[in-house]
Formats: sequence, structure tokens, C-alpha cells
Amino acid sequence: MSPTATAPVEGPSPARPRFSVVSAVYNVAEYIEAFLSSLDRQTYGIENLEIILVDDGSTDGAGEIARRWAESTPARVHVIRQENAGQGAARNAGIELATGEWVTFADPDDVLADDYFSEVAAFLGTQRKTPDLLATRLLVFTDDPAAHVDKHALRKNFGRGNQLVDMSQYPNRIHLSAGTAFLPLDRLRANGNRFDPRIRPTFEDGHLIGVHLLESAAPLVGFIASAGYYYRKRADGTSSVQSAWTRDDKYLAVPRYGYLDLLRRGAQRYGRPPVWLQNTVLYDLLWYFKADSRLISATGAVRPEVQDEFHALCREIFALIDVETIMGFQVSSTAYWLRNALVVGYKDLRTRPSQVRLDQLDERQRLVRARYTYGGPRPREEFSWRGRQVEPVHQKVRSIEFFGRAVAQERIVWLPADGTLRITLDGRPVPLSTRAPSDLPYQVTALRLSKELGASRPDLASGPDVGATGLVRVVGAPARWLSALVTWFAAWVDREQWTARITRRRAAGPSARRRYADAWVLMDRQEQAQDSAEHLYRYLKRKRPQVNAWFVLDRQSPDWRRLQREGFKLVAHGSVQWRMLLLNARHVVSSHANAFAMAPLPHALYGRPQWQFTFLQHGVGKDDYSRWLNDKRISLLMTTTEAEERSFTGDGTPYVFTTKEVKRTGLPRHDALLAKARKLADRDVDRILVMPTWRRSLAEGMPESLTPEERAAAFRASEYAQHWFGLLQAPELRQVAERTGSRVAFLPHPNMTPFLHDSDVPGHVELLRWADVDVQDVFARTALLITDYSSIAFEVALLGRPTVYFQFDRDEFFSGAQPYRRGYFSYERDGFGPVTTSLEEAVSALEKLAVEGLRPDEAIERRIRATFGEPAGDACYQVFKAIRELDRPVRAQVVAGPSGVEVAAGDAAAVVEGPGTPTTEGLAPGDGLTGAQLVEDALNDAALHEPELADEGLSEDFEAVGADGVTVGADQL
Repeated sequence: MSPTATAPVEGPSPARPRFSVVSAVYNVAEYIEAFLSSLDRQTYGIENLEIILVDDGSTDGAGEIARRWAESTPARVHVIRQENAGQGAARNAGIELATGEWVTFADPDDVLADDYFSEVAAFLGTQRKTPDLLATRLLVFTDDPAAHVDKHALRKNFGRGNQLVDMSQYPNRIHLSAGTAFLPLDRLRANGNRFDPRIRPTFEDGHLIGVHLLESAAPLVGFIASAGYYYRKRADGTSSVQSAWTRDDKYLAVPRYGYLDLLRRGAQRYGRPPVWLQNTVLYDLLWYFKADSRLISATGAVRPEVQDEFHALCREIFALIDVETIMGFQVSSTAYWLRNALVVGYKDLRTRPSQVRLDQLDERQRLVRARYTYGGPRPREEFSWRGRQVEPVHQKVRSIEFFGRAVAQERIVWLPADGTLRITLDGRPVPLSTRAPSDLPYQVTALRLSKELGASRPDLASGPDVGATGLVRVVGAPARWLSALVTWFAAWVDREQWTARITRRRAAGPSARRRYADAWVLMDRQEQAQDSAEHLYRYLKRKRPQVNAWFVLDRQSPDWRRLQREGFKLVAHGSVQWRMLLLNARHVVSSHANAFAMAPLPHALYGRPQWQFTFLQHGVGKDDYSRWLNDKRISLLMTTTEAEERSFTGDGTPYVFTTKEVKRTGLPRHDALLAKARKLADRDVDRILVMPTWRRSLAEGMPESLTPEERAAAFRASEYAQHWFGLLQAPELRQVAERTGSRVAFLPHPNMTPFLHDSDVPGHVELLRWADVDVQDVFARTALLITDYSSIAFEVALLGRPTVYFQFDRDEFFSGAQPYRRGYFSYERDGFGPVTTSLEEAVSALEKLAVEGLRPDEAIERRIRATFGEPAGDACYQVFKAIRELDRPVRAQVVAGPSGVEVAAGDAAAVVEGPGTPTTEGLAPGDGLTGAQLVEDALNDAALHEPELADEGLSEDFEAVGADGVTVGADQL
């Protein structure tokens, strides 16, 4: 169906308008009136604008709103309607009708500043050269444009005000948004440039702008910082940009018809795509890899066949992007490791590292972690320590994975740190660095040279006239000094800083040091116990009283009084006592690796922690949490099964952890579970437990304006509630319970509680709540578990009992909307019972199990035995032993050298490790790093970031062993 148009409403002047606004309208009834109102308020005069609204088959009345507005405005307005064909096709229809000198493509769910067109016109009036493109400033808002934020990734393009930029000289100054762009209409038509409707759901703007700018060998772009374009980030995530990650064409059409086509055009015209064009494509493409590096991301739902084609397209795309462009990319913040991995993975290079990074020093075990990235076969390695060839104490090869495929490999080894280290790869020495790899530019602007190498201030006495800007800088200096003084004084009197100063002083006093000497700090959640930390504390209290153990919990927790009656040494979370405890602690042990356990005190106020963190885990790990855990400083990570341990430490897995950090001990809470189960008679194991996991989207998708009753109603209408309540109310479930002499119990996730009413649960189902039950007792009495994805299935299987998996929403669950990525565990291959995807299948599986008296069949029994073996019930002891080993130095295994025997490592260096900085601290090839140099580098780094820590890093009686084995005192360092 061809577009149909209303008669244009002509403005007062028959002359050609300077600006035409083309807007593709599709289902934006909720937002379009705000957009049209912003046009009405233009100080430029709406009568001087040509506005073309293309209704792209809206079904929510947005087109009608546009037509009514057109009849009431003095502007020249065309409203046309077409069947839904996509934003690009709608804009192309608008281009055919446009008559202005410049055309822009504002989106109808956004808002324009009142002086938007006035500022653009004013900028054009000051230019002697005609720009090829105009770019306005994008500001992000959610509900109110006045509450906008300037956080777009390309915001620095506008940091120096209004400018006309030659992109051939400044290739980092790219622009991709047609909504915030003005293009010369006559040139657009003369060159036949249009939006490519195949490029969906994103980058059609960037493609058109790139094709247009390729017509100029030195494109001129006017960046107009004074023209504000307010981009609406929808709270419900329904905009085309926000929802694009769920569509196949994002991974197929955009790379093929957008990125690859654009680069090929540039190569055909200039022999090699211009750097600005490479930057344009790379900027947009990098978002794919950044998104997939997050634990919660829609990229997790991309189908394997789509992933394969995407990787093939990426290989073609990166063949047209120079290594220097990738490694020198500065358009937006992008981690060095990511850029390096893309070069290794897609440029078909047999890359070898330019340096090996030493990034973690364990002063207690006297080990240092070394890591490097490579492509192709693994380099032939030799590690030299004190002139002897040694084997790594711990080692692995990590796969750096994106979209289901390893694009690069990272070698991780732990080496002795108390002597001179040298590393050779393929027979050649490599520099060793204690700093993060540097970002060295491949081009330098005059401004950067002046800033970094020029004089610090103009010379007023002998130099030329500095102009107004220079005078402002000099005259304004006292004001800046005064501002700095005010800031310093505010910090000095700040309550939190005073609290920190007093706490640090008290924690360093003799009383606190005696009370908390070498303390082990244990906690589960700050508001709740009943997990492995509680059970480990109980073991330490009874069996290892020599350990100075403390348990942290919120004083308002319902568990506080229970543990207090039991004699736990409790410390209230957030109290001054808690802070002093942490400042003196030797170990922090928790079943959770969240910030409340791992980073409880701000480093800026309390310094870097001196304790080591042990992660007990909240359950048996079955999913891929590498994106969440890899950046955490975990000294010990406890696992339960061999497969779980291998998923962390094995070669080719995505985790950075090795056998140094990962130990197979079991969960401390399993000891209590096994003990409870052994005391129960068979008749007491009579519960069918229904226990689903939560869906974070259930709460996040609800508007905040809903009342509690409305939220509960919305929850009950969800697919999740319908399926689980349907199962609870199924007569077949009740019949299975009656036939087997069992009780049905429902233990909902705590997040479900606010939406749940007792009436939602049938009378024959026992409703349990976490705050009211001993969960270990609940599991011990469970004969059959019904869950979807919960690791609680391992608890029940440990006791030899089956699970029915009810996974009605499997595709959605692993789509990236939940904090789960598929790991080594397959429910069909490794699970402890039948996997069902519908209520009918779940009921059928229950009836089959009822025939067997709710006992697992022979295949499931073999699987349970293969997973757990014969449980020893000594997890607490194994955890205690593993934590104690953290304080003991390891031995270096010498394989060649003067002695030819195993050599004990010497006294370790006491080091405060500082964060990496973007500068290179590598040594020349052939040089090594001594233990003393590791100390010095770490302390210098700490001095840059944590001066207080650097001062306290070395004690008077500190000793380190130098390269020649001579003991060196702290003062000599």
C-alpha cells in the first residue's frame, strides 16, 4: 500500500524552508504530544519549519494525534500514513516530500529544547565553510526532560562547545544518530542516499551518515553543543534501541548490511576505509561484546546458529579494521583486555604477548599471579626463579568467550614471588609488568601535546597577548584555590570521615588488637543467617575454639536472638565494633560474594582490607557466573562436586580461578543436613516440597505507581504465578500425596512473599516461610522436590532423593533477563529427576514417581552416586583446613637449575597491593623482577591511590629476600 498524505498546512512564507523535520511515527501515543509541544515552543518559529510526520502503521492512535495537531499548527505539516515497513522506510518516504535545505530525523518519543533550531541556525550563520553534517547534543531523560543527564558515550564530542571538525584530522569525532543530525537535502538526493530498510533494528542511522560522509575526502561535521536534544530512555525498555538485543537481525542484518557494507564502500572508494569510518563501525560493534560480557544480558538468548553466523560476519568486518584502530580506540571507554581479545580472535594473527602482567601478590603464600593473552598454539614457556627453572604452583588456560565461542585464550599461572623472576615465551624473554597494559595512542593532537608537554601557564610578562581565555585562567586561579580549600575543609568536618578516623584509631589500639587479633569474620546475609557461614561458625565454636571467630548479623534480624541464645559471638552489621573487627580481621568468610561481604568498608576511608576473602557459595554452582565472579578478589572458593570444581579450574573454562583458589570441600551446611537426615525414620521423610526460584522481571516490570493490591493482582496474572499456582491446585498432585502418604509443602522465594496471600494456596498445601522454619529440617524431611532451576536440588539429591524439574519458561529464563548463564550442568544429562516443560508433563512425572514410592529410578540413583560419592559429612573440617592453609607458604617445585631439588620459598614480602594504572611499568626484555621490586611497585602504586596504606605497608621488622638470597630490611627498600 502506497503512503497516503493529508493536505499540507502551509506556513506564512512560500520561500524554501531552511529545516525539514521528518519523524517516523509508530505506536508512540503515550509520548508524541510532548514531542509536538516542543515543536510548538521553538523560538525559531514553528511557522518557519517544515514538518513531515510519517505514520508507519500505528495501532495505538499516535497517527490520529499527529493529524489533529497538524490541523491546529501554523507550521507546514505533512502527515502521511503507510503500512508498517520500519523506521528507515518511513523516513525515506519523508525525504521524498521534504523541501528544506537541511533535513533532520527527530524521533516522536523525544523532546527538543525550545531554542533547538535557533541554535542550529546561529551556528550555520557563523561558518565560512559549509558543513557536510550537523550534530546536536543528545541528553538522556526518563520522565522529565528537565531531569536529564549528560551521559551519552559520545558526549565528549561536545565538551569544547560549538565546533566545526575535520574528521580526516580528528577521526575520533564520530556521529551516528540521524535524530540528532542535520543533512543537506540536495546532496542527499543527488547522491541517491537513503536509509537502507534491511538494516534493522539499529544502525540504519549510522549507515546513512557514513555513506553520506564518504562522499567527502575530508568530511566537515559541525558539533553544536548549545542545541539540546532530549532522548527518552523508556522505563519499560520498549524503545527500538532498548529492545533490539532480543532480535536475530541485530546479529545478522546489522553486521551484514550495516557494518560490512559501509566498510566495503570505504575500501572501494579510498583503498582502505578511513579511520573515522573504522571508528564508527567499531564503536557500534563493541557494544555487542560489552553487552555479552555482563551476567544479565539479552545476548545470552542468541541461538547457536545465529551466534555462528555473527562470528563469521565479525571475521569479515574485522578484516577491514586495522589493528591500530582497535588497539588505539579512544572514542569510548573500552577495556584493554577486550580490544586485545578481539585482535587475537578475529584478525587471524598468531599473536604473542608483548608483556606478562603480574597482577596479584599473595604475601602469605609467597606467590604472584602472572597472566597473558595469546592466539594460536600456546607459547612454549620457561619460568625462572632465583636462576632455577620452576613449574607453576597453579596454572590454567582460560577461554575468553563471547557469544558461545572462545575468541582468545588467557594463560594464568601462580609463581613463587620471593626471588627474581624471569619468563621466556617461545625461547624469547618477555617484559614483566606490575601495571595494567597501557593505552598508547597511534596519533597525537596538538592540544594533547600542549597539555602534556607545554608550559603549565601562559607567561604574561614576555609572551603574546593571552586573550580572554588566558586571563580568565590566571585571574580565576585564586578562586580555584579557595574552592579547593573549601572542599578540603568540608571533607575534614564530614561526619563519615570523622567516624572513619576515630574508628581507625580505636581499631589500632591495644584493646581492639587483643580482642580481634587474627579474627575470622563469618556472615551469611547481613539480615539473615541459616546458611553455610552459620554452620561453619558453630563447628569452629565447638571444635576449634582456638580460632577467634565472630559472626556478623543485623541486630534486627529474626536470627539474632536465636544465635545469641546459642552463645554466638555476634557483631551488629554496620556498628563501630563491626568496623574495628574488620580492620583487624585475618579472614572474612561468607556464603555470599556481594559487596556487603566483600567490600563492606569504603577503601577511601578505611584503606584496602588486609583480610582474605573465602566464598563458601550459596549453593552448588551449576551455572556460568564467570562474568560476575572473575573481577572479585576471592582467596578461596569452595565447591562440592568434581564437575563443579572442574568447571572453575579446568582448562578452557571461562573462570580466572585455578586450583589455588578453588577447593572441593563441600558446603558446611551439608554436614548438618546429613546429620539431621540420619536421625530421621523413613516415616518422617514424608514431604513433597514445591520450591520455585524467583524471576527478577516480575517485580522490575511493574510500575511503581501500583498499589500493593494491584501489584499482587499483576503478579497472580503472570505466567509464572499461573503455572506454579496451577501445579499447587492440580488434583493429581493431591492424589499423589495421598497415595504415598505424603504432605505437600510450598516454600516460596522470599521475594514472592509481598505478592502472596494465604488464599492463593490450597488448604491441603502447607505454606512455609523462610523466617519461620529450619530449612535444614525441611530439606531433611523432603522425599521429593519440585523446582525449576534451583540448586536446592543438590541438597535433596545429597540425601538420595529425586527432583521433578518444572521448566515451563526455559527459553525466557536463559534469555539474559535473569542472572543465569548456562554452565556445565545439563538438567537432562546431569539432573536428579525428570525435566518437564508443561503442567501435563509435570503431573505425569509425579504419577510415575508415585508408583515407585517417590524413590528415584536406577539411572537417577547412579547419577546421584556419581555426583556425590559417599558423603563424608566433614565439609566444615575441610573448609577450616583450606582456610588455615592460606596462611602457610607454598614450596616452589624446581625442575632445572643448580640445586635440582625442591626448594622452600624464603620469607615473603609484606605488600599492600594498589590498583593498576593506565601506564606501562614493564622491564626491558631479559630483565626480571625481584621480590623487593614487587614490593616497591606495589607500594608505589598504593601511594598513588591509598597514601595511608602505603605508609603502613612496611613494618620495622619486615624482611624480604632479594634476588641474591640476601635478607633485606624494610629501610633498605
